[in-house]
Amino acid sequence: MNIREKSASEQELIVEHFRGCLAERSLQVGDRLPTETEICQQFDASRYTVREALRRLQDLGLIERRQGSGSVVISTSELHRFTSSITSIPDLMQYAEETRLDILFADTIIASGKDEEIYGIPPKSIWRKFYALRHDADNNLISYSEILVPEAFAGALSKVQGRREPIFARIEAEYGVRIAKVRQKMTASVADPNVKNRLMIEQGQSVFVVRRIYESADGEMVEVSLNYHPADSFSYNIIMERS
Repeated sequence: MNIREKSASEQELIVEHFRGCLAERSLQVGDRLPTETEICQQFDASRYTVREALRRLQDLGLIERRQGSGSVVISTSELHRFTSSITSIPDLMQYAEETRLDILFADTIIASGKDEEIYGIPPKSIWRKFYALRHDADNNLISYSEILVPEAFAGALSKVQGRREPIFARIEAEYGVRIAKVRQKMTASVADPNVKNRLMIEQGQSVFVVRRIYESADGEMVEVSLNYHPADSFSYNIIMERS
């Protein structure tokens, strides 16, 4: 087992220990967890490993880490939170395979200047625009998505309805194009009336918006997606390594 695998295993052990304590009610709301030093000693783990385990407990909505007063239990039931770790095209494949896309309806648009600003598509270009919801394996709503494909590729969308398959992979299979690059942009915004209704959240609530532009080897735009996630139930992990 290498150092990274050992750290991940120790993190899991610590997380499961405290989840067990909460399930058995030996820890209650308002209780403080042992200090980082005490947890390090109890599990013979590094401070980094302990901090990552505590961060995961915080992401689950179970504890709150307070400056100067340690980690405090704020709930004994876990908050549903979808965590995305998409950093490559194979990751996008896996993401689609682990979730389900439900297309609500579609229309055809001729791109305006506003569409260029929002989606990054050229003005006056013609696109088939799909409105969809994405759910995880437990049928929890992850995102509301607006997906645009050139009219010539629109037939691929009907074949991914309700399935665990990436749209771009179906376009590749159906039309013989190959995705060579995905441009990803992440921004914070607030829910407008349409997004509010789709995600069943309050108008003005914070949302995390991920725009992806899929390009072929010759630079042609093959797909554009704009994905809205409720900010309080979504996180995005990026791991950077020195080469």
